[in-house]
Amino acid sequence: MAQFHCRIRAELPAGMDPEVRADFLERDRLHLAGLRDTGALLHEWRAAGEQLEFLVLESAGHEGLHELLAERPLFPFLRVEVTALRPGF
Repeated sequence: MAQFHCRIRAELPAGMDPEVRADFLERDRLHLAGLRDTGALLHEWRAAGEQLEFLVLESAGHEGLHELLAERPLFPFLRVEVTALRPGF
């Protein structure tokens, strides 16, 4: 299994209906909880006051990581930067 650090910024449209926005955010929150439950989401941090999160995800490889990210309800609105991790010293 490989681990990846993901810097993810949500960029929801400014004019998005508040109810639609709330629905997207809630479904995405539940999706992340599912990733935690399965062990794919190892660590999660959020930047205070921003739609910015830092995740450490584990998957079989790059394709598996893409699948994990693409399944997120917010995926169309996410800007994702990925760094593959390797064990340290």
